[in-house]
Amino acid sequence: MNAVLNCKKSVLCILVMLILTVALLAGCAPAEQVQPPISAPKADADLMETHSEFFGLDASNGLDVYVWQMAKHAYSFGVLPHSETPRDWICEELMNMGGTGAAQMRQILASYNIDKSQIHIIPWQTPLSSYIGDYWIVREGEDAGQVREEYLKFLETMLFGGYSYPVFADCVFDVDNDGKEEYCVLSGGPTSGVFSFMFSAFDAGFTQPKYEQVFCTEFYYLSFRYDFRTDRMYIRAVTQEEEPEIYYYDVVIEDGEVQLELTDYDEPEMFLYPVAGQ
Repeated sequence: MNAVLNCKKSVLCILVMLILTVALLAGCAPAEQVQPPISAPKADADLMETHSEFFGLDASNGLDVYVWQMAKHAYSFGVLPHSETPRDWICEELMNMGGTGAAQMRQILASYNIDKSQIHIIPWQTPLSSYIGDYWIVREGEDAGQVREEYLKFLETMLFGGYSYPVFADCVFDVDNDGKEEYCVLSGGPTSGVFSFMFSAFDAGFTQPKYEQVFCTEFYYLSFRYDFRTDRMYIRAVTQEEEPEIYYYDVVIEDGEVQLELTDYDEPEMFLYPVAGQ
């Protein structure tokens, strides 16, 4: 197991691309894509079962997407029919609303087939959480309007940004230590007949990724783990074996490229934010 994963240096990726090129030149179709049942966002049928309250809403006047934080980097999304009159922040509709992750809410919104201009994103400070998001905090010397605009742009990136499907896991983290959070996504890679995955990171307001890298590995179940004790994010990779092995990787940005460095990490038994996938 290499300590650093980087697709540009991966002989496997090069061989796969060469094989596919030869097949295409020979007039053959690429091999059928084979991927393990990784924890991607649930199919619409499953989402409709687990979050039936978010489907079949009256979207004739648009939709209101409420977003709240239960902890640092942890965002939850809920949706209701659009209301011209702002809802009371402790109204029954909001207090009884469940939450999904960004990737799941993206699929839910897509089921309505409405323009994103009809989707109203509304930050909500839930009374069930003591954590106050940056939308509500204006520090000395900051402009309140600009702070809230940047926050909304980030939420728009999470819901409308240009990342690939299937999405295995997503999370929010300052991946390059520039003082700003990025929206990080693990999704399926472009290879066929061999497993690969893509790591993408988006800045607020951008639909194209700030960083993007393909990694060719053995079949993994992939998820993110955020350890709030050390404020560090890891990628958790579990092998598909009878006795699976678990690896943890640090995400490192070096010269504008993404590298995954194998690290020793003892995951605590308590729940970590965010946990996407399994």
